[in-house]
Order: sequence, then C-alpha cells, then structure tokens
Amino acid sequence: STGGDTSRSRDGLSRWYWNIGRFGGMVLISLEPRYLTSLFEQTALGPLDVMTQTLESGITLALRRGPVTSFGSDISGSQLMREAAARRIGRYLDEGEQDGHRRIVAYRELSGYPVIAAVATSEAAALAPVELRARTYYTVGTLVSLAIALVCLVGAILLVRQQRANRRLTEQASLLDEAQDAIMVSGLDDRLTYWNRS
Repeated sequence: STGGDTSRSRDGLSRWYWNIGRFGGMVLISLEPRYLTSLFEQTALGPLDVMTQTLESGITLALRRGPVTSFGSDISGSQLMREAAARRIGRYLDEGEQDGHRRIVAYRELSGYPVIAAVATSEAAALAPVELRARTYYTVGTLVSLAIALVCLVGAILLVRQQRANRRLTEQASLLDEAQDAIMVSGLDDRLTYWNRS
C-alpha cells in the first residue's frame, strides 16, 4: 500500500514515514537554526526588547534580546514557559528575572507545532508615551491652576481696594454729615446730588 504517516517527536521536529511497496523510509526535514535567527535580525527591536521562538521543551529555536541573536538556549524554567503551560495564548508582565528589566510579554503557541512565539517590549519604553502625556497633563493642569489662583488673587486685591475706597468715601460722607454748616453738592447741570443734614 502507498501512504504516509506523520508523527511529531519530542524535539519538535516533524517526521514523515512512507511505506512504498516493500521499502519503508523516513524523511527528516530540519531547518538551519541561523535561518530563524536571520528572520529575527531583520525585525526592528528596541535595545531591551526580546523575540523568541521556543520549543515546548524550553529550547530556543531563535532568541533575540536587543541586538544579540542566539539559539539553543534552555529557558525551560522561565516565566514564559510557566505561563505557556497554563494558557496557549496570553500576556503577562515579566519582572526581569534574568536582566532586571521589566517587560510586557505577549505569546502564543503556534497551532499544529510545538513552538511558542513570544515578543516582549520594555515596560518603560511601552509606557513612555503614556508617562509623557501624563507629565504634560500635570504641567498644563499646574499652569492652569496657577493662572486661576493668580486671577483670584488679583480679584481679591481689587476687591479689598474697592472696599477701602468705599470705607473712605463713607467716612468722608459721615464727616460732611457731622459738619455744623450746610453743605450742598451740585452737578454740572445744577442739580443737587448731595447735602448734609445740618
């Protein structure tokens, strides 16, 4: 009978078996690890960003950390592997166990392959635009608050001046009322505008 069978080994490689007549053979297809890393080298990453394709066993097929590209590392004890064991697709905040840099990590298990693809970006770099906007909002808010406070202060000063002027006018008018002589004030149209009580 002519037919083929595919199986997946523990190392993540697919093997195809054909039974053609009396001869049974095995075809093994593998990729040069540099092929995957060369794809990673063409990707624009920040100096603290990380990209990886990792077998379910924890061996990296390709790993790029900033400008450094490698393969064959064992990351089986990493947080990525713990997260991927719990969920096929997800994201988490990596506390920087290996190098002290916190990263936001997104990963997924590739359908039909025992490979986990992950991308991580520096938390500081990812949140920098948000922090810049927040600083801008705080600065503008502070300036607006100071402007409002200045307008209130000027208004209060003008109000105090007006009250002092009114008090002086009231005091002067009361002095006129206490005078023994008759005092009358008229406008340009000869109309009386004020007279004292005497």
